[in-house]
Amino acid sequence: MSRRLLSFMFIVGLLCLVGAVAMAKEITVAEEEARAVTGMEVEVSSLHHRLTIGPHIIDGDVGTRDQRWISQAADTEPWAMFMLPEVVTVDAVVLYSGMDAHDADPYIADTYVIEAMQGADWVQVARVEGNLSYRCVTAFPAVTANAWRIRFIKANNWVDAVDYRARIFEVRLLQVK
Repeated sequence: MSRRLLSFMFIVGLLCLVGAVAMAKEITVAEEEARAVTGMEVEVSSLHHRLTIGPHIIDGDVGTRDQRWISQAADTEPWAMFMLPEVVTVDAVVLYSGMDAHDADPYIADTYVIEAMQGADWVQVARVEGNLSYRCVTAFPAVTANAWRIRFIKANNWVDAVDYRARIFEVRLLQVK
């Protein structure tokens, strides 16, 4: 990926924080890659097609159309859950979403919450609203957990909400280092 494209993705990624209930934090793509949690397993609420499977969202590919998860159309509040073999301390999540890898795409994830398992309960650590960016960085106070979940309240930016499907290229949990 060219430096120009990476710089553009970073700048536009900051747009996702407009309206987000989270802290603004600059995170470069290089820092994101260095801090990304590995060794996760993923479970998703539904599948649109047998090829649009959950493991695509943790495979490191942030923009190949055939390498993403798409939820089922009838799943009006899709979710993706990430399980880790041990607890990690995370202070940001980067989400890549949409139909194609660019901004101004009506299929970009609009509103979602990020949750961490605390004891036997899911606890909301951040909420994003009105996201317009293909790459959305959401920072929050550090939380330690071994299970994380993203629940999509409004899975895309369609005004008439005729299509509830989440279209997610990649999710990266960023651990505190």
